[in-house]
Amino acid sequence: MTAATCPACGAETTQPDSCDRCGYVRGERFRCPHCRAEARTETRVVDGTKVFVCAVCGGPRAPAGLGGEAAKAHAREARTHFRAATRAKVASFAFGAAALLVAAVATIAWPAAFAGKLVWLGVTLAPTLLALRSRLRVAPARARALATVKAMHLAAAKEAAEAAEAGATAKELSKRLGVTEPEAEALLVELSAADVGARIDVDDDAEVRFRLSTYDAEPSDAARVADPRDEQAALEAEDADDTDDAARREAAR
Repeated sequence: MTAATCPACGAETTQPDSCDRCGYVRGERFRCPHCRAEARTETRVVDGTKVFVCAVCGGPRAPAGLGGEAAKAHAREARTHFRAATRAKVASFAFGAAALLVAAVATIAWPAAFAGKLVWLGVTLAPTLLALRSRLRVAPARARALATVKAMHLAAAKEAAEAAEAGATAKELSKRLGVTEPEAEALLVELSAADVGARIDVDDDAEVRFRLSTYDAEPSDAARVADPRDEQAALEAEDADDTDDAARREAAR
């Protein structure tokens, strides 16, 4: 097998379109919305949720590079929330350490005067309260990040499912996105619930296929919404017929 050179890091690689050393993957679809590098994705688990991240910068990415601009926007938003959670966590540790330091100093230099005690008590409580406030901000920021990651995965699953003219199965989607079959099925179920024109069929192999409304060329009669102008025209035509019938009866007398 002929060795090739990675255009990103210069290392020798057996596959010209990818590099195991630096994570390079050729293709605009694999361009990271954060660092702009063409790189593969890796997986991390955050609070029980699988998150695809860039192999170069570690920013959240859509699976298989799918989802288009919507997924990229979700990726940027998720990174903002993850960074906010990290900053809050670091701040909580910093304020906690400051609170311990102030408490230690206060223990050594505890004044006898009541006013001095109040001052030291306030100085000790301030970093403690700041540490608690920062700690309480971690969970909400991380929850917002994971909710955005889920929206990004749904955007990727939607593109993959819409590309399947015959409908997508959980098995096919799991291979396309690199997720487990239960995860793929959950994504398809949520997409179908949000798509009023979606259909769920069982094929000859007893596999459940989820078909989104993208390939429904014409809406059903039940789904059509009547045009008020058509209704008015029908009423006018009916009135004209009644007038003609009355005129014919009058002429026949």
